[in-house]
Amino acid sequence: MNNEDCIKVINKINNCLKENQWMDFEICRMNEGQIILSGKLDELDEEIIEISFVQPFMVSCLMKFSYDDGDFISLVDGEEAIGINRNYKVEQGNYIFKLSIDDNDKSCFIIAKEIDVNITNESVNFLVSGE
Repeated sequence: MNNEDCIKVINKINNCLKENQWMDFEICRMNEGQIILSGKLDELDEEIIEISFVQPFMVSCLMKFSYDDGDFISLVDGEEAIGINRNYKVEQGNYIFKLSIDDNDKSCFIIAKEIDVNITNESVNFLVSGE
């Protein structure tokens, strides 16, 4: 899929988080094939959102963090993407996702071929492929 499809999924994620105004996240699973972020309103609550990054190339992220305000996830492009590509030799077909995390002056990045989001109480799941 293309960048427009990624942006649609990113907008869906950001809109969900803006509706909730607060979310605690953790990387609940991470391996060579997938990185899963789980979002809850409270540690004891049920999961509200699960974001899966399929076939990750690189991750630079805290294991637990909070979202408080603004856009949570964006697609990196332009000069910033060129800089990341130069530093990490990102393979073609990967998307660079930037996560804005509270109390952290630096952004976190997850580079992967696909993103999948599952939002509780919604029957819509999205799959975006980097190919």
